[in-house]
Amino acid sequence: MSRQRFLWELGVEEIPSRYLDEIHQALWALVEEALKRHRLDAGPLQGGATPRRLVLAGEVASRQRPERQRVRGPQWKAAFTPDGEPTPALRGFLGRVGVAVEAVEREEQGGREYAVVEVARPEEPAAAVLPQALAEAYAALSLPRSMRWGAGNERFIRPIRWNLLLLDDALIPWTVAGVESRAMTYGNRTDHPEPVAVESIDHYWRLLPQIRVMLSGEERRRTIQREATRLAGEVGGVVGEHPALLDEVANLVEWPTPFLGAFDPAFLEVPEPVLITSMRVHQRYFPVLRPDGALLPYFIGVRNGIGESLDAVRHGNEKVLRARLNDASYFYREDLKHSLAERAQGLDRVLFWEGLGSYRDKVERLKRLGRRLAEPAGLDAAEAQALERAIELAKADLLTHVVQEFPELEGTMGGIYAQHNGEAPVVSQAIAQHYLPRGQGDPIPEHRVGQLLALLDRADTLVAFLGHEIRPTGSEDPYGLRRAGLGIARILSEGDLPALGVRQVLEAARDALGVSETAVAEAWELVIGRLAGYWAERWPEAWVRALTARSDRLGTLRARLEQLSALAQDPQWEEWLTAYKRVARVLAGWRRSGPLPPPQGEAEVQLYAAASQVLASFAPEAEAWPRWWASLPELLAAVRQFFDAVLVLDPDPAVRERRMALADFAREALSAPLEPESL
Repeated sequence: MSRQRFLWELGVEEIPSRYLDEIHQALWALVEEALKRHRLDAGPLQGGATPRRLVLAGEVASRQRPERQRVRGPQWKAAFTPDGEPTPALRGFLGRVGVAVEAVEREEQGGREYAVVEVARPEEPAAAVLPQALAEAYAALSLPRSMRWGAGNERFIRPIRWNLLLLDDALIPWTVAGVESRAMTYGNRTDHPEPVAVESIDHYWRLLPQIRVMLSGEERRRTIQREATRLAGEVGGVVGEHPALLDEVANLVEWPTPFLGAFDPAFLEVPEPVLITSMRVHQRYFPVLRPDGALLPYFIGVRNGIGESLDAVRHGNEKVLRARLNDASYFYREDLKHSLAERAQGLDRVLFWEGLGSYRDKVERLKRLGRRLAEPAGLDAAEAQALERAIELAKADLLTHVVQEFPELEGTMGGIYAQHNGEAPVVSQAIAQHYLPRGQGDPIPEHRVGQLLALLDRADTLVAFLGHEIRPTGSEDPYGLRRAGLGIARILSEGDLPALGVRQVLEAARDALGVSETAVAEAWELVIGRLAGYWAERWPEAWVRALTARSDRLGTLRARLEQLSALAQDPQWEEWLTAYKRVARVLAGWRRSGPLPPPQGEAEVQLYAAASQVLASFAPEAEAWPRWWASLPELLAAVRQFFDAVLVLDPDPAVRERRMALADFAREALSAPLEPESL
């Protein structure tokens, strides 16, 4: 069957950058599904997205794929007369589907018999089917938010302004949200705001660079990165790693034109995080750094299109940034007029969450947690004192002007202000880092005082919300509970608090909050689930759960998983799993309740001796695993001999009880580090 090329461009007002890729990818998948559903075979799709357009293109078959379907007619008893002649009901049915009476078959459906025929489904041309498939995909698109425009009731992420659908260079008439398809497109707003005629699909692709549209988001990112690196190099600087900012800016423009701007070096007296955040968050500028990482008085902005007088654009952006930095400098100077300790006195006026009191209440809970867990966590007296001070001041920066202007600097500014106030370095660092890790790519706090502060803060938040039946649902997690769970897991598995267990921390938080045990169970599941997902590319979730079921002290978990990975490559692995499953099957949940009876007979004695030797070799520390694994061969052989030589489920109750107890003893030795059935 011949194939035809198609191109669909949906023109819209600027789509918010954070939604652009998600919407385009979802629409792409829905179009592929709709084409399959409509039996219109298609090759791989291509396309791209900019803030003003969603584009999909590819090849489709010229007609629908042939397909036959079975169609049910009247019940069999009503289809023929006693003489075998078709009834009027059957003749009417056959006339509608265009099939002779000889094609009728008898088929039971739902306990009744019907007259059924097989008919060929219509094979419509691509020109008729393609608009239907695209319309269904558009209608099925789930939007993070939508708006209505004009006098109609149509809704989309932003108003739709033009619609272009070509099939083998012919314009296909159809309407999306009241916008009819026309053979035209638009360039970027700066350089080509007027409509441009599209003559063919090839002409469209040639047209894009002429009207200053870079359809590929990846190409826009590369262009920004390349030009920003070149411009920063002109002043002896580099552009730091800002992947989220790069993605955002690339989805704000259709034709990126980076430019170099400057600001007054006097502003460098303000802490760099304030300056960088002011540039990055408010203006979407890339800071320019010295090779050693210090900030230079320059920035990289990105213009949409080429336009005229880049110098005027640069001057305008410098003027705007100057006002932003003046504000940031003023806020910082004002903040220095009061110490963190003074500001902490006002935390009783800042609501943490309705029903959970103020941030002062949260601080008092964290103090109680710190006093309870500092010693089990291994902190010495000086570190415990530093933890208490860090807890007292950790949330005080919420009342500073800079953090109120830049919420993402909470913690960071607290550390800066604590250092300025003369607090001990370990206290300042703990405050600065207690929100780490904010995301999967972030490190955990460096010092164990900061690690414990971050751990307690997250445990209090997680248990508090779960205790009040506020849980993450689907993609919604407004209070960051999944992030809190992963933070707890990472701090305990990567940090310097190996003596602390997950349940120990969660139960302490529950006691401080006065909520039910259910909150601890839900928090445990969330913590371990997030950790298993975080490590999913390295280790199966079943391994993580099998190990954490035996010990919730996560400090040795990584080492144990590494050892489990090595054991899984050993030829003995399958033999060990087989032996365990054989024992577990015969026990079927049975557990001995009393002391182990003395073994009788050679097979029982050998199994008892081998299991005893394995258990004597095992210790829960990760480094003891190789010793346990090396002791298994004799036990594996004894298990085989035991099952070959004796009948475990002996008719004699006393014999059966003794052998079941011995099998249970062997299971204990085989599963000393973990439960193999969960692997």
